[in-house]
Amino acid sequence: MAFIGVITILMVITKVHSSDLQVPILYTEYALTLERGSWLVLYEFALFIMIAGAINSMIAIKARVLNRSYGTTLLLLTIIIFIIGLLVSNSILGLLVV
Repeated sequence: MAFIGVITILMVITKVHSSDLQVPILYTEYALTLERGSWLVLYEFALFIMIAGAINSMIAIKARVLNRSYGTTLLLLTIIIFIIGLLVSNSILGLLVV
């Protein structure tokens, strides 16, 4: 579980480079365009992975005391969140042309 989180965080840190250019941060299907913003926004992907992983892990530890299956289910959900975060981060960071 932590392996996927570390991979995502390292990928974001290594792919994001500081520049004055506007980078794609959000794809809006309504207008079929890419919304652009500051490159600092891209670090939010790594921040999301760290916060979601920490909160879900703490809740899973507390839930494990009540029932083992609750804790295991929450840890599986954490892994799913990490995988979705990895896929989204990779797709957004793949749009960067440096």
